[in-house]
Amino acid sequence: MAHNCGYALVANKRHTAQRNAIVQTGESIRTDFWAEQTDRIIFDSFYPFLAYIAASFREPYNCAMHPALHLKVSNKIDINSQAHPLVHLEENGPSATPVFLSQDIRGTESWWPLAPSVRSMEKLWKRIANEGMLVATLLPICIALVSEIYTTSAIQPSQNTTPNRCARLNCCEKPVTDFGIVQGRAFVTGVDRLLYHLTDINYPWHGQDPDDHYRIYIRTSGNAEWYLDLGMYTFNMACVVDTAPYRKYNLAECSRTVPGYFVDKKWTKPCGAHSLLFEPKRYMSVLRDPRAHRISLSNDFGRESVADIVSMMEEIAGRRCRMHEIAYASEFLSLAIKALRQNMCTRDWVNFSPSPKVDFETDEDEEGVMDATPEKEALVRFTNRWAKKVKKGKETREHFSEVAHNLANLPQDVRLKKLGVQN
Repeated sequence: MAHNCGYALVANKRHTAQRNAIVQTGESIRTDFWAEQTDRIIFDSFYPFLAYIAASFREPYNCAMHPALHLKVSNKIDINSQAHPLVHLEENGPSATPVFLSQDIRGTESWWPLAPSVRSMEKLWKRIANEGMLVATLLPICIALVSEIYTTSAIQPSQNTTPNRCARLNCCEKPVTDFGIVQGRAFVTGVDRLLYHLTDINYPWHGQDPDDHYRIYIRTSGNAEWYLDLGMYTFNMACVVDTAPYRKYNLAECSRTVPGYFVDKKWTKPCGAHSLLFEPKRYMSVLRDPRAHRISLSNDFGRESVADIVSMMEEIAGRRCRMHEIAYASEFLSLAIKALRQNMCTRDWVNFSPSPKVDFETDEDEEGVMDATPEKEALVRFTNRWAKKVKKGKETREHFSEVAHNLANLPQDVRLKKLGVQN
């Protein structure tokens, strides 16, 4: 891809070796020249922009391609009811919330006539519209970061408004030394999974698989590790960011609030609740991968670039990729690079709020789920105790998930008693 615009150093032969080392390691070389000329992009405030780029492609794609958004939902779904039915697609398989689909409703407003409320309908729609395509979404974002921030030949002298400068990422007040994709297991109860059932031909299929989950990981100096998760909304983990401050890039229309769950310090205490929500299994660095560097420095997406994209996708996924995933990733990469390049050119990232607007979307009958109550405080203590047991090898995540699910289904008075909450 031709780097007509970007954000990097002016060509300077004296610093060629330094720049090449930085592209390959992601680490700053400590010289007086470099320290004076390097801008630090704070990932903590930058990630909502990445979440917006992802949603601007994935939501329109699923609106066009996902069967559940073109067929009528014919059953009532109330995930907050203890009588909410769960189904199993196969014996001893995972349970999930059924979504029964009937005739085509394309072009009508009768998508879910039995919805408890408009807000419930909007939330289910967003869960489906942001389902799947995780590898094909996260890899282009990572490659675009390499291309537009860590590639050092991305600017023409005539367009260089900030000569002798470059940008690098910081996260949680420390320099980023590596980033890429981590594959693992998200711990999700059956009530928060979706299972679609096309009733006309009796054809069921599972939605997104939490046992095959992906995140962007970010490592900083000192080997601290953080995560950006763009795939949990479909599991009713409805943490969102407001995209209003970032809508300047002529991207496709998407929701005003989009999935974006940044796992920062408050979530990553070694014995904290988050340690029970995700189990990392396989890592792939994108910043340090020669294939990402080749893609970033190429002039177009020729056969070699596509081969590198496919190779990286299949390595982290541990399987062969389907043609529609490859097409999705290739097209999305062009869009992500264009948006990031424009941002680097204008230095608009300096205007991003250091405290992005984050929310947790709820249905009407979930009002106040984020408010502190004695029961919720007791649940936090309960989860932290279990996290310590799991870390020490005295318990398993699977057993915790089972115990937590059973606890949630108890009558409130019994649950409060087990948690030690006085009525």
